[in-house]
Amino acid sequence: PNGFSCPNGRTVFSSSVIWGLVGPARLYSVGAIYSGLLHFFWIGLILPPITYFIFKKTRSEFIRKINWPLIFVGTYNVPPATGINYSSWYIVNLVFNKIIYRKFYAWWSKYNYVLAAALDTGLAISGIVIFFAVTYGPNAQFPDWWGNTVWQNTADGLGLPWLEMPAVGYFGPANGTWS
Repeated sequence: PNGFSCPNGRTVFSSSVIWGLVGPARLYSVGAIYSGLLHFFWIGLILPPITYFIFKKTRSEFIRKINWPLIFVGTYNVPPATGINYSSWYIVNLVFNKIIYRKFYAWWSKYNYVLAAALDTGLAISGIVIFFAVTYGPNAQFPDWWGNTVWQNTADGLGLPWLEMPAVGYFGPANGTWS
C-alpha cells in the first residue's frame, strides 16, 4: 500500500526461479541465451594477476587501487540497488577518502573509522525511530509529502515502458527457439 518494492526480496525470488524452476542449463550452457556470462569466470581469474604485474612495472597509484573482486561484487549487487545507493556511497567516499585524507590526514587517521561506525549506527537507529514514530500503531498513517509521492510522477510510477512492445507481443527470443 505504501509503494515499497522490496528489491532485495525480488532479486532473491528471481534467483530462486532461475536456479530452481528454469535451471541453469537452459540459461548458461554453451549456446544458451546468457552463455556469454560464463566468460567472467576466466576474466575474474586473470584480471588480478595482470593488474598486479602492470602495477609492478608502472608503479601507477591508479593501477594499485584497482580491486577486481570488489568491482565484480559491486556489479553483482546492482539488480536490487538504485542509483542513490551507489551515488551516495561515491560522494561520501570522495569527500572522506580523497579530500579529507589529503587535506586533514591527522583528523582522518584518528576519526575515519569512528565516523564510519557512527554513520552505520545512525542509519540503524534512525530506521528504528522512524518505524516507531511514523508507521507503528493502530491508527498510523504514513506521512504524505512530496518526498514520498514524487515517484508517482515518474515513468516508473506511471507504468510507462521505455521500449514499445514489438509486434510479436513479447521481448526475447522467438517462441520455440529457447530450449
